[in-house]
Amino acid sequence: MAYIFVFVVAFATLCAVAWRKYSVHLITLNFLILLTGVWIWANLRPTDLQKDWGEDTPDGLDPITSAMFWHGWPLVPAMICQIRHMTFRPSGLEGLVLVFDWFLFWLALSLTRFVGERCLSLMSKSKRPNGNDLNSTPIQPDPARESS
Repeated sequence: MAYIFVFVVAFATLCAVAWRKYSVHLITLNFLILLTGVWIWANLRPTDLQKDWGEDTPDGLDPITSAMFWHGWPLVPAMICQIRHMTFRPSGLEGLVLVFDWFLFWLALSLTRFVGERCLSLMSKSKRPNGNDLNSTPIQPDPARESS
């Protein structure tokens, strides 16, 4: 269930960033998809934290946080959970770690989109003769048509 949730959140965030106000160029979309795949891999890869601690997932967590307790990037909910007498005691902030991870993902996608589109627009302007956008050049009347 949690893995499906991670895929849905990643795809929804990708769609929200890629098609905000106007669509992006194909090369920028490819970078965004690549970054989404890396984020999914980083959040769902198996870690050795549970084996190192020798603990089970604590009770009292919501289903998503419970399933993702030992997974995540850059932070894992297990890092935030309080430890008393060598056992995990949930404080209620563990779910916010997943929100923070999502926010960093959204920020990385937005920054990638901004930089990619900015670089493409600068490259396309430098290749044009006047540096003007093709859509902004005024249409010159044809002198042969006006004389007849």
